[in-house]
Amino acid sequence: MPNLFDHPANQHFAPRVQTIGCSIVDLDPKGMSPDSLTSEERDVADRLPPRAREHLHGLRERLEIARAASSETNSKRHEARERHGKLRSSFEIFMKPAIEKNEREGRPKPVSAAQAERELARAAADYENISKRSEALSEARSRLSRLVRGIETFIGELPPDVRVFDHEVEFPKVKNGDFATAVETRRRHLRVLEANRHRVTSAPRPSKVAKELIVAEIDRLAERGAPVVDGAIEVNRSLIDWPTRLHTVEFDPLALTAWLHRDALVKKLLSEVDAIADDANALTDEQRNAALAENEGDRLATEFEEELLIRHIEAGGGSFERRPDASPQAVLQITIETGAIG
Repeated sequence: MPNLFDHPANQHFAPRVQTIGCSIVDLDPKGMSPDSLTSEERDVADRLPPRAREHLHGLRERLEIARAASSETNSKRHEARERHGKLRSSFEIFMKPAIEKNEREGRPKPVSAAQAERELARAAADYENISKRSEALSEARSRLSRLVRGIETFIGELPPDVRVFDHEVEFPKVKNGDFATAVETRRRHLRVLEANRHRVTSAPRPSKVAKELIVAEIDRLAERGAPVVDGAIEVNRSLIDWPTRLHTVEFDPLALTAWLHRDALVKKLLSEVDAIADDANALTDEQRNAALAENEGDRLATEFEEELLIRHIEAGGGSFERRPDASPQAVLQITIETGAIG
């Protein structure tokens, strides 16, 4: 999607992203000078390595230009609306009676009225066009604002014990030099990945795992539900200590039922699992986590390529709008390494 504001601005990678070179910034606040600003006053861009910092500044500049363009267009929209309103009022007061009078008398429309109608129509068309332009600019500004805010939030929430790498990656191959189509191809792939992620997160548990969890839960209840009859033997004690709900003195009939009818409960619950099981689409926790990790790596690698292609378009004098929910790591071309800094 081409960018409406044509203003050029200056986790680890998935395996298919080849690292060419990088620079590093340590985010350990201990390394800052004593007269450093507080975290509230410090610009989050200062936590980035050089190229990423420059790119964020460029995006901020574009946002300011977008805000100015949106504000200017809104003013023009207001002026166009006022002009159309005045022409319409004037037409209704002065021209419409003359038109109606001529129609009653079987005479043609006055020349002045015909001219006024054309002028009114032009004013209405101008207002409609500027309104569409204003709405488009406002929406584009909002998307860019979301992108910049998302990046700043991401950087601001990085823990102090991380290192940020300013990366370059191998430029993706582009068929026939059509970079805009290449961007859209990656975005289609991202939509496929999102659908796959939803499928993985929504996948049911295997029935075997579900049954094991149910049996364990009933056993916990049954253990807690066993009455204590020591008082029937010992003196000066309650005859029977009935089970109570956790952290209360309130009687717990469910726990008692689990103790009394443990086998019947288990049998019935397991039959319910058999009735709704979908083992053909089920995933264990290990399978789910592995699939999500692979999906995340593919997504991040695809977003890195998307950003490289957009930058190439911009470097050639073109423009292409970034997605407001694009990965901050991809937009800044950085990767994060967590752990103690030596």
